[in-house]
Amino acid sequence: MEARMKFGDNPEKFLESEVDLDEEIRKLQAVTATPDLYPELVKLGAIPTLATLLSHENGDIVAAVIELLRDLTDSDAVEELEDEAKVLVEAMVGSNMLELLVHRLGSLDERNAAEDKAVFDTLAVFENMIELDPNVATQVVGRTKAAEVDHGAHQTQGV
Repeated sequence: MEARMKFGDNPEKFLESEVDLDEEIRKLQAVTATPDLYPELVKLGAIPTLATLLSHENGDIVAAVIELLRDLTDSDAVEELEDEAKVLVEAMVGSNMLELLVHRLGSLDERNAAEDKAVFDTLAVFENMIELDPNVATQVVGRTKAAEVDHGAHQTQGV
């Protein structure tokens, strides 16, 4: 993000760093195959970093993070390691991930294929988190503006 801010008018200067960032996010997909490492992922501070990336200007970066979160919370992947998954969900809630996901959900444009997938993935993250910890449902309603997100509005703007 630093390179983007410094060279905002010259995308060639920050494009390489964003491609590298996208690759690093995708490398984290390997952790989804080993949920027993989730507590370590939390200890290393990865969750606040991923939360920060939900505010990135590059929609591809945001979509990659949301896809990773979907896979990390997938109930099929963590079915025998629910305690480890709950550590992850607690860290996500503690990092304001719910609010950030709802905010991002409101800004995604379903006319764009990648962003449309990110909408689906965001909803899957909520579903997965609630499946792992039903108390998350109360927090989504109580702490976020999820009920106010009108996704259809994005499809009619400028038409």
